[in-house]
Amino acid sequence: MKEVFARAREIIEERGWTQRKVVDDDGCVCLDGAVRLACGGREERGRDCMRYIHLPDIGDHPEYYRARKQLTSHLGGGFEYWNDEPERTVDEVLELLNELATQ
Repeated sequence: MKEVFARAREIIEERGWTQRKVVDDDGCVCLDGAVRLACGGREERGRDCMRYIHLPDIGDHPEYYRARKQLTSHLGGGFEYWNDEPERTVDEVLELLNELATQ
């Protein structure tokens, strides 16, 4: 899992970070979006033109579920809500990913 969290950190550093969307119109990703991409997800546009990160054959991506479980356990709750708290900063997100990547 360390590699997934390290890659997710790199993805946020490269693309930028966002809240309340998996991926925004500028290509910035939230914590979940970065983890999805780090696990082999690909960016797509839906019929509504919204951008999202798709994990094809989700059953083939058990690392995504392990990463979700580890994030939720580490934070003591849903990491999506943690990411979207109004006072949350990109530095806190990067710090979290760095911590998990080096445990």
